[in-house]
Amino acid sequence: MQDNFDEENNEAINEEEMDRIRDEIRSSDPELIIANHCYGLFELAAIHLTSNPPNLYASAMAIDALGAVISALDDRLTTTKNDLSDALAQIRLAFVQLSSIGSTKAEDED
Repeated sequence: MQDNFDEENNEAINEEEMDRIRDEIRSSDPELIIANHCYGLFELAAIHLTSNPPNLYASAMAIDALGAVISALDDRLTTTKNDLSDALAQIRLAFVQLSSIGSTKAEDED
């Protein structure tokens, strides 16, 4: 019987917490929330680039998704555009550098 009470109480707390989170999101600037997701894509790409060996396919997908969001929202990004564009340029550069290292290693092994 105690287990049912605890489970119902946890569900009520979880629902209250979710309502609080939803309210917080509603009152936030959507550009900042989108930028936060973009930084998540940046981190996803970086994680795959720093894997041993780097997962170039997965990192390229995350980089392309980041670029697509920035491109699609270009004229609507006001406060975050420069930072997001810089992050995209940095992760693209890292991708190119790691890609060339990988191709150089493959050529050396032949």
